[in-house]
Amino acid sequence: MALSDMKELGSSGLNRQGGIVYEEYLRELQGNRWFSVVREMQDHPIVAAMLYLVEMQIRQVVWSVKPANESKTATKWAEFTESCFGDMSFTRADTMSDIVTMFSYGHAALELIYKLRGGQTGTASTDSRYDDGLIGWRQWANRPQDTIIWEFDEHGGIQGIIQNDPYSIPSYRDVPIPIDKLLLFRTTTGGKNDPTGRSVLRPAYSSWYMAQNLAR
Repeated sequence: MALSDMKELGSSGLNRQGGIVYEEYLRELQGNRWFSVVREMQDHPIVAAMLYLVEMQIRQVVWSVKPANESKTATKWAEFTESCFGDMSFTRADTMSDIVTMFSYGHAALELIYKLRGGQTGTASTDSRYDDGLIGWRQWANRPQDTIIWEFDEHGGIQGIIQNDPYSIPSYRDVPIPIDKLLLFRTTTGGKNDPTGRSVLRPAYSSWYMAQNLAR
């Protein structure tokens, strides 16, 4: 096989412009308009109860890390990985609360922030319960859905995000975060490697919309 045969030729076919995905067919829900709708739908008593139940159930799940095999090396690194989860600035349950926002929005992007495990130094980049000098996680930091745009390559591959947080200092700065620094959770790829997934609330939108207007 020649090297030219290994080259990617096609693309995902995802409808995207300027880092925004436009797969939604209703114009009033395209782009970032959907996020404001989600926030309003989340306050509906039935939707709020459903999302709360899902979040509480997932927060209670007991997670464990199993060695790849029975060797001492595999056991050692499994124990290390488990220690990293317990050494983060947020609990695993709180991190799961950030992840489950993907059900409302279709996706959740978390930035991997690392630290050097240097004992109780009082400095964020080195403070740890351990002083083994290894690199662990400081946190999986949520990057809110309404603050990010997507970066794609020519084939539709996800290269990362650019975050624009209007409340950061200085305001309105664009911060690129490459894909290898991200954990992307999504409900589905939509068959087009769609990073935004599909909200579980989307099929209920028409019913919610009519109910809201009848109530008014």
